[in-house]
Amino acid sequence: MKFLQVLMFLAVMVSASASVFADKDPSPKIVVEGEAQVLLEPDYIEWVVDIRTRDKVPEIARKVNDSLFESLLEIAGKADIDDKEITWGEPAYEQLFPEHSRDLPDINLYIGTEVYRRVTLKMREMDEFDQMLDAVHPLGVFYVVRRKSTRYEEVAKRVKVQALKDARMKAIDQAAALGQNIGKAIDVEVTHDSHGGVSRAFFGSTPAIEDDDAAAGPDGKIRVTAYATVRFRLE
Repeated sequence: MKFLQVLMFLAVMVSASASVFADKDPSPKIVVEGEAQVLLEPDYIEWVVDIRTRDKVPEIARKVNDSLFESLLEIAGKADIDDKEITWGEPAYEQLFPEHSRDLPDINLYIGTEVYRRVTLKMREMDEFDQMLDAVHPLGVFYVVRRKSTRYEEVAKRVKVQALKDARMKAIDQAAALGQNIGKAIDVEVTHDSHGGVSRAFFGSTPAIEDDDAAAGPDGKIRVTAYATVRFRLE
């Protein structure tokens, strides 16, 4: 009886191994990678500003936050940024305690309250950038600046198609070197860089993040890049 059980176990293992290593489509295949890139002229600048203020008295932290917020709106007005191009949320509050007391905070260890508000501005008049930078910087707020384009999504789709065409041409060349032709594409994966541009982040007077060279092209243009990985059947 025990011998039969062992024999049945071995039969199951052999069957499982065969199913794992079996190739459902044994026809020859080739995998290629394509790439395409376009340099896009930016037509607006996006500012993402985080206003964080803290004080032991929540009301004071809120008043200082409101004051910085009003100053930012005033600066935006002088930079010809339309009110429709400015969005913000309601202030969020967080009570601060030492790290070791976060799980069970002791009110006696209370450090203060932080008020946080995010403001996003779209600057269409790009010539006003330097003046606004000089005005915002002294506020001591954290902000990220990116050059962007309203045509990005449209161009990104086109670049993806170009990357697929590049992959196909490479596949044709590689297949020809093997004396074969490419058949149907089996697996296709296309990715592209996130919406980039020249970006900077600052806090107070010290740069927190340097230029994003991966997304920044020459002369401040936006580099839109797509990558395609395709597996073709060979015929």
